[in-house]
Parts: sequence; structure tokens; C-alpha cells
Amino acid sequence: MKKFISNSTCFILIFITLFLLVISYNFFLIKTTNVDIAVSKKILILGDSNSECAINDSIYKSSINLSASADSYFYSYLKLKKVMNTNEIDTLLLSFSPHNIFNNGGQFNDSYIYSRFKVYYPLMDENDFRFLIKNNPFAVFKSTPPIIKVTLENSVKVILNKPIHYGKFNLLNRNILIEVQEKLKNGKKLPFFEILEKLIISKHEIEYLNKIVSFCKKEKIKLFLVNTPKRKELLEYPKYGVMEFNKFYDLNYSDIVYLDFSQLKMSNDFYGDFVHLNMKGSTYFSNLLKNEGLAKLTRKYKRTVE
Repeated sequence: MKKFISNSTCFILIFITLFLLVISYNFFLIKTTNVDIAVSKKILILGDSNSECAINDSIYKSSINLSASADSYFYSYLKLKKVMNTNEIDTLLLSFSPHNIFNNGGQFNDSYIYSRFKVYYPLMDENDFRFLIKNNPFAVFKSTPPIIKVTLENSVKVILNKPIHYGKFNLLNRNILIEVQEKLKNGKKLPFFEILEKLIISKHEIEYLNKIVSFCKKEKIKLFLVNTPKRKELLEYPKYGVMEFNKFYDLNYSDIVYLDFSQLKMSNDFYGDFVHLNMKGSTYFSNLLKNEGLAKLTRKYKRTVE
């Protein structure tokens, strides 16, 4: 019996040691692997699926889009720091819409952390780790086993000299506009989007939005808050909180340029749903950014504080 216990203990210790070595190896692998961006691309695009589906960086060629679906400002901040380690980005376009600042509780649920921790933990510093662990320690612990698979994938990419991406433009081939119009009219749950019952500012999102603002000021990066095109039905829906959102901006961030394209007039077939542009819409919007330029667009679409 003693021998069995001894052997079992030894096996467990070896397993834990190897597991910790894998986690540490992937951590330092990512820490020492750069995000290489062409020198011609001076504009970084970060945010959630709104910007992910709206701005095609193969059209708007002076930009690189590293947005990812459902990204909170926490993950945008991590990516911003990583990119700026080795690249000379001078402009950041950051997705900024009502659903980005109102609390939906999703940032710390188990599945959300599970899908991201394995990818982003090497980009975190001590404060970032503490931020996650404080809010859902069990989910962080549960998210560690998949790191083994991610480590193997990252190792292969490095060996083959392939880039490790943290987001990219998504060419959305979808149009369910009629479906979501009917659901909103009948008060039913919307696919790909959650209508909140209460509009409460997320202190966690604002904490990391402020970190992004401070980082941009420190690194002399021109920050633009960008609200991509939305459907009129959603903008006029009280529970989406457009009025509250605009007041929040006016009171807290009026010193930062906010380009509000939410009411940009676009054809129905340019939308994948209420908040996402499909391939037609993204082509139109990306060409608008390319052809007009940020200076001209600022004069036309910058929000004026009321």
C-alpha cells in the first residue's frame, strides 16, 4: 500500500511538473515571438465582431485588423501592448458601441474565459492575471489543460515560420436581417446579440478602456473610438441604450475623437444582421475609410458634445 501511494504521488508530481513546464514554455514562446506588421500599416484596428466584420484591411491597406469576435477591452489592451512591442503603429481605431460598455456579465463566464485564457495568458502581466483570477478563479483553473494543445500548435507555427495571430478581418457571408427584424418586433431573443434588461456601465470594461486610453497617450498613438454602422431598428430600440451611451461619452471621453458611423445610410443587403456588416457592407465601408481618409471623416462623423 505504501509503495502504491509513493508511486502515485511520484506520478502526480511528475505530471504536474511537466504540465507546468509546458505552460511556461508556451508563455516564453509567445513572449519572445513578435507580431510582425508591414511598415506600411500604421493603423491598428481592435475590438469585437463589429470591427472584425466591418473593416477589410486588404482594402483599407494602411491598416491591420486584429479584432476578434466578442473581445472585451481587456483583450484589446493585451493585444495593443503586444503589437507595440515591435511595431510603429501611430493610430488606433477602437470599436466603441453601447454593448461594449454596458454590463452583460459575459466577460467572466466560464466559456468566455475558457476560450481565451489559453491563447492570451502569455500576454498578461501580474495585474492582468489578478484581474481574471479575482473575478472567476475556477474558470481560469479549468482553462489551463487546453494550453497543451495550443503550445503544440504555436510550436509548429514557429517552426514553419507562420505568424501567430490574435484576430483578423472576418468576411461575413450572411444576411439574416429579416429574421432579426421579426424577432426584435416580437420581443424574442436575438441571435449573435443580447439585448440587456438593465443598462449598467461595466466597471471592468471601463477600467481597461481607460488603460487603452492611457497607453495611447503614453505612446503618442492617435486614438479614434469608432462606432461601425448599425441598423436603424436597433438604434431606436430603447434597451440598446444609444441615448445613455452618448451621454456617457460626453461626460467621460469627449477629449477623444469619436467617429460615429452608426447611422451611415447603407443598403439592406449590406448587413449580416443588426450590428454586423456582411461582405458587401464591409467592402463599402472599407472603401469609405480608404477613399475619404481619417481627417475628412473626422470632420463629417465626429460626435459633437451636446
